[in-house]
Amino acid sequence: MKKVFIICLFLISCQEAPQKIKAGKYTRQKAKVLENYTDIAESEISRKKFDMGVLTFHNPIILDSSVFAPVNGKTTLPVKAGDKVFVDNRGVPHDEDMVSYRYRGRFGSLNSYVVEVHLYEDDFFLLINAVTGRQDTLNGFPFLSPDKRKIFCSRYNPYETYEKVPPPTCDVEIHLLKGTTISQIIRKPLKNDIMQAYWKNSNTIYTKVASGQGGSDSSYRELRLTEKRPDGGKQ
Repeated sequence: MKKVFIICLFLISCQEAPQKIKAGKYTRQKAKVLENYTDIAESEISRKKFDMGVLTFHNPIILDSSVFAPVNGKTTLPVKAGDKVFVDNRGVPHDEDMVSYRYRGRFGSLNSYVVEVHLYEDDFFLLINAVTGRQDTLNGFPFLSPDKRKIFCSRYNPYETYEKVPPPTCDVEIHLLKGTTISQIIRKPLKNDIMQAYWKNSNTIYTKVASGQGGSDSSYRELRLTEKRPDGGKQ
């Protein structure tokens, strides 16, 4: 019996312990990195919970818009593969041709510029690689996740866009970064307009929302990224 007990202890000690990350005097389990995202699970949170993290979140974008301010309607960004030049149009020959570009800042960790684009009836952002010149379109201002692998953005949409979801909506996008490649992996219409947002962790976003654009009836929501399990469910 004693021999069996010793063997059991040996087998238990040989099992691989879960990896931990030291955080001061605390330890925590290493967060799983999701890859096959399929949806966003939305739930309500308290204002207190939202406020606890909003003051410590840092979106690592360098806001230096004056560095590449437009000159005579042209915004020029230095790119290794060849400078990018964006030319404004005040609406010639038609109002529908109106477009303006404004450099907003850059992500040093991504080596990319952020440019805001205004059209006659639309707005969006461009993420431009400072080496290759590759342009990726984002529907709203980008928020980079703590693991620097995902971008969250959103935009109020007053138009009838979805067959089963009546307007207005707040269209949420998640983009995945792999090397210099950026791909949109989730686009989902939400009911409430997002007024403020930040990454709680690399899989969760906290938001302050209102029932309409600029509404005063604010509430707070958690957006959690989910992925498919091998059995077809979500986790």
